[in-house]
Amino acid sequence: MVREVWGGATFDVMTRFSNEDPRERLRILKKLTSRMPLQMLLRGQDVAGYINCCDGVVTAFVDHAADCGSDVLSLFDAVKDERNLETPFKAIGDCSGLIQG
Repeated sequence: MVREVWGGATFDVMTRFSNEDPRERLRILKKLTSRMPLQMLLRGQDVAGYINCCDGVVTAFVDHAADCGSDVLSLFDAVKDERNLETPFKAIGDCSGLIQG
């Protein structure tokens, strides 16, 4: 069983309105549910925001999300442009994460 626990809206609300570190919440959830895979919804090249990020930012974000406890990364692109999924797919594969496209 996989639980989706993190994504763009979570990241946005925690940083903008709650003044919390979304990465810390992910680390705590992973510690408490170490045997359950945790899933993140990633907005393709937009990562967790609302504008396209350069490839280096996407790769670093995915690496850090995996280090914090994301096991499965579910991807979508709001404008249905598969080119916006290429870099995140590669980054997820490089950190041995599971991809749900």
